Amino acid sequence: MLAEQVKIGELYPTARRLFEPVPSKRRRYVPVFAWLIAGAVAVLAGQRIVDWIDRNL
Repeated sequence: MLAEQVKIGELYPTARRLFEPVPSKRRRYVPVFAWLIAGAVAVLAGQRIVDWIDRNL
């Protein structure tokens, strides 16, 4: 049984970069905002398309 904990970086020193924690990035609200706008446009356009199809069938 292993008595002490071993870090991955100690076992595989050449792959240490792969196992390092990701540096924190600034929160990016722009993509979330863009997805919300795109979703709203899709819902509104989708409803108009459905209404147009219903009238023309």
